[in-house]
Amino acid sequence: MEPAVRSIAALTVAATLVVGCGPGGREDDIRSVTQGFETAIEARDGERACALLGADTRSKLEQEEKSPCPEAIVSLELPPAGAISDTEVFLTSAVARTSAGGSTFLDESSLGWRVSAAGCRPGPPDEPYECVLEG
Repeated sequence: MEPAVRSIAALTVAATLVVGCGPGGREDDIRSVTQGFETAIEARDGERACALLGADTRSKLEQEEKSPCPEAIVSLELPPAGAISDTEVFLTSAVARTSAGGSTFLDESSLGWRVSAAGCRPGPPDEPYECVLEG
């Protein structure tokens, strides 16, 4: 391969990798995990919902409910989320806001994005969100 062709090929591969790892890819992953979690909750599929939780959130849920995650998560009264209206990424944390006014918070882990808090509504001004599920 000629040097010029190699350089163009290398630049093409590098550009593809940068685009694939850019914010759009992360936001798509955040939307996918959030929608997967909501779908699992609606279907009362505790195994699938728990697989999308962060380790701290899962552990706290099991401790508070005194039962395994798959049983505990379906016993929560998480409000229906509605369609995702927007996402915002903060380094390794993110929030997915829904048309119903709720929010789901996520953290990036070695397994990808995982839900750290769900069923969240804004509290009074200058107060944190109030969440049904949080880690």
